[in-house]
Amino acid sequence: MPGIWPLVHREQARRLSDTLPGVHIPDEVIMTLPSRDGGLEVARAVGRQLARDLLHHIKAESMFPGAYLIAPNRDPWEALKTLNGD
Repeated sequence: MPGIWPLVHREQARRLSDTLPGVHIPDEVIMTLPSRDGGLEVARAVGRQLARDLLHHIKAESMFPGAYLIAPNRDPWEALKTLNGD
């Protein structure tokens, strides 16, 4: 079952992709995310939308029986914002 981590900003995505074994974030996705210098809330909103799009795609294509959402920075409210569309 895939884990979906709403990315917080471009630098985080690059670091995760470069340092976590088995994690690959395509460059197109990384470049879609704003830098944290461009405003953290804007970057988080883009990350939440990317996560929602991925969850919808997984559901629409019946690729997996489900997915789990990882709370970014251990913040469950960010996970809820992702699910609620905030």
